[in-house]
Amino acid sequence: MLPSAEAEHRLKEANKAAEQQHAAAVVEAYEAYIELISTMHQDVGPLVDWTLLAVAEPPLAPERMSLNEEAARSALEAHRPSGLFRKRSERKGQELTDAIPAAIAADDASHQAAMTAHAEAVQDHADSVTMADRVLSRDPAAWIEVLESLSEMSEVEALGQRLHFDVPDDGSLPTVTLAGNSDDVVPAEMYSLLKSGKLSTKQTPVSKRWELYQDHVCSAALRIGRDFFALLPADQVRVNVTDDLLNSTTGHKEQSIILSVIFARPTLDSLNMDSVDPSDSMVNFVHTMDFRRTKGFNAVEPALLS
Repeated sequence: MLPSAEAEHRLKEANKAAEQQHAAAVVEAYEAYIELISTMHQDVGPLVDWTLLAVAEPPLAPERMSLNEEAARSALEAHRPSGLFRKRSERKGQELTDAIPAAIAADDASHQAAMTAHAEAVQDHADSVTMADRVLSRDPAAWIEVLESLSEMSEVEALGQRLHFDVPDDGSLPTVTLAGNSDDVVPAEMYSLLKSGKLSTKQTPVSKRWELYQDHVCSAALRIGRDFFALLPADQVRVNVTDDLLNSTTGHKEQSIILSVIFARPTLDSLNMDSVDPSDSMVNFVHTMDFRRTKGFNAVEPALLS
């Protein structure tokens, strides 16, 4: 048995190591979250080539294969009757003969399954071509349908925010609105490791919190713009980001636009998303934003093309 003092020392060291591991895990999770909310623009969804889809050839019908039948007939042909074990040999030969109809039936079943799958593929192809034609003709309903898929897979909605879409019938500027934002997305506390390995917890300074929120808002807007252009053949899109702001005339909070930006595809594509500052990048586009490091966002009007 270990002496009491040594046992206490080992227990103390074990507790210290566990505390340091916990502190490291907390800091790692905090830093990963901050990176997530401020670098959303670095990712983009899959590119859809509607022009290619519109002219895609339908899938070819499957050929009927006779693999099972061929194998059964080969087995029968390879069978050599034995004079020494005639009855057993005859029985084996009959079994191989009887296996041929079953093999043909198996081939029929495989072909039927392939034909069923082909029919579904043909229908999917027809639906895809129809959708491509609608998208390329700027059918607003088709664009909304495509954008709904963006809503389903969007990281911004995973943070509790919502996407709304407006695609005018007259072909004018489409708008995506990101609603449900709040500066609560930025943690009220900052976590870091001391040299001792212990956890340091501090209140996030007001200016730091607002800067992080601005980066998040602009990063989310950039991501929405990139995803929009990946999904649809548009040259421009307006992205509005809203938040609950206090209306001083009523004393109530209401959804107000805090950032409105009109993305042009060529300009957005030209940015180096791995190094660009999301907030600073807004100067490349027509936008409206009223932001103060000490107070945050004020309500603005939608951005308009001159």
